[in-house]
Amino acid sequence: MKYGRKTRLAGVALLILCPRTAVYAASNCAEVTAFPLGIADLTSRTAYISVGNAIEAIDLNNGATLWSRRGARWPLWKVDETLTILSGSSTGQSVSVQFIDLHAGIRKVRSEPLRVPEPDARSLLESQRRPDIEIRGNYLYLRWGRTARYEGGANPPADRMVDSTERTGVARIDLRSGDSELVEQFPEDSARTCEENAASAVLYRRDSQELCAPWMVDTTNVRLVRRNISLALESSRPGFPDSRVVILDRASDTLPYVTTNGKYILIQNREKGSVRTSVFSALSGRKTGQISDEFNLNEAKLTGSELYYVSPSSGGSDLELHGVRIPEGSSLWQRKISLPASEAGPNLPR
Repeated sequence: MKYGRKTRLAGVALLILCPRTAVYAASNCAEVTAFPLGIADLTSRTAYISVGNAIEAIDLNNGATLWSRRGARWPLWKVDETLTILSGSSTGQSVSVQFIDLHAGIRKVRSEPLRVPEPDARSLLESQRRPDIEIRGNYLYLRWGRTARYEGGANPPADRMVDSTERTGVARIDLRSGDSELVEQFPEDSARTCEENAASAVLYRRDSQELCAPWMVDTTNVRLVRRNISLALESSRPGFPDSRVVILDRASDTLPYVTTNGKYILIQNREKGSVRTSVFSALSGRKTGQISDEFNLNEAKLTGSELYYVSPSSGGSDLELHGVRIPEGSSLWQRKISLPASEAGPNLPR
């Protein structure tokens, strides 16, 4: 685990911008956020996930399918009753962005095919990771990446070494017209630093951010610190001169995840070949629950009282989407997600 480094906002930031455009007749902003295999509107408690060559809307209360739309690959954005999706051509050689009116179930606008090289288009359509997006004014920025590999029999010559590197691309889509163009840079959020008390400070995730600052739980000031090879909780209260330190768990390469309300901390470790995710109280440091499923905490979604994640299904190539109650770690619901045989499972921590 690295400390004292600068870090950007992790994943996709909480989407709270409501551009007033011909595509989006913005009114009240819904609380839309990144979600395993897609996005979720936490206000309406609906998630939109990618299932092979289709997008499904699911009820976060019970995991039930509300509707399904074929011919779409990734949900990207939602404002009011308009859902932005990424779709591919029948040959998989090109991609475009569509804007769907969820209330009427019809397409409002479809962009021209994005000027994306064919290998990158296939990467966008075949990847298990939803591409990064960012909103700036009336524009949606879409970023993708792929690792191009040299497939020759001998070592590649110097002028071919570039073919074994990570490549990225960025497209900018006008939300008013659907017009698109390739641009040089993805708009980055301002960097956050973890330089205060860098020797002991621990980076953690909360909502869509990577932070290391202390936070308040009721009247108690708490923070995560490193003690040798362990993660510890340090807490202090006004009027009490001494702080209290409680060892939580062994340090891990996976960032701890703090609930939106700040009351609980999830720490994931690998033990004897299996993944263990423990839940701790941010007030007392007491362990309140444990999750034994194999999943990647970095790709999960944690709210104040619920955790959502994808794990491999027992036997076969399918995945399972889980809703779990926090702090107990008990199951709310789970459902299978059938994927084409060519698609790989989720990335698991090592």
